[in-house]
Amino acid sequence: MMTDSDSKQAIFIIGVQGKEIKNVEQLMQELSKIVNEGSIYRYSKETGLGKGTLHKIKNNELQDPRISTVLKLLKASGKRLVIIDEW
Repeated sequence: MMTDSDSKQAIFIIGVQGKEIKNVEQLMQELSKIVNEGSIYRYSKETGLGKGTLHKIKNNELQDPRISTVLKLLKASGKRLVIIDEW
């Protein structure tokens, strides 16, 4: 059973296609690149995300995206999200 002190020691490394992401700002930069390389119309249709949300991602205006938003966009772009838990 994990205690509170155990959970504080966990380090999570998130990577998108081999690139280590250390904070939300870096994640948003990667998502912005994805949207800029593609079409907002295409991503909206493939992901079900609103065009307004995609414009915010493109312009780095979305501060704290839902994980479902991140996963939908990565999947539509053919990228993977890998989360590694190192102790």
